[in-house]
Amino acid sequence: MEFELERLAQIDGQGFDPDEAAVIIGIVGEPTTMEARAPFAALRPYADVFLTACLHVAVVDGRYSQDQARHISRLALQIGWSAAQLAALERRVLGRLEERGRRLLVAS
Repeated sequence: MEFELERLAQIDGQGFDPDEAAVIIGIVGEPTTMEARAPFAALRPYADVFLTACLHVAVVDGRYSQDQARHISRLALQIGWSAAQLAALERRVLGRLEERGRRLLVAS
């Protein structure tokens, strides 16, 4: 998971945004050596959690680029998810993040 989240964070060619790095560490903990990487198929039972994490990493810098969306779509297909399943997850995750942002704005 760590490898894929780091790869996703760098898709936009901007390198690591500090917010992206903080979200990745919050999800997977401190960085590990990539030599310990599990096969991608090991993520299948955790597809919902993994793809949710991908969406969080993709939007934390304030941009959800087409390249990031395509990459997440490819990851979802590799895991066995349909485009409809991913679209539903995107709506839920992005809707929750938007609602959280609005609550924070009202509270401040």
